[in-house]
Amino acid sequence: MPTFLIERTLPPGITPEDLGAAALRSVDVLTEMPELKWIKSFLALKENKLFCLYEAPDAPACNIHAKRAQLPIDKVYEVTEIEPSMFK
Repeated sequence: MPTFLIERTLPPGITPEDLGAAALRSVDVLTEMPELKWIKSFLALKENKLFCLYEAPDAPACNIHAKRAQLPIDKVYEVTEIEPSMFK
């Protein structure tokens, strides 16, 4: 299944409680969308950015998930994993 990197801009002043509530909404929506899998996320709080990795059938599925979970979404990129071990 394809992997997507989602770029999100967070509102200034977002709290850990806000992030926790957003994560819970995301997980709730994922139970309704078994074709999606949240792999992991990376928080760049100083830049008000959150980057999330998902397995999904296509980019529109990522957008649907974000809308249902009330999550911001700036861009969706289809990505391919590259690891250092691939070059040994």
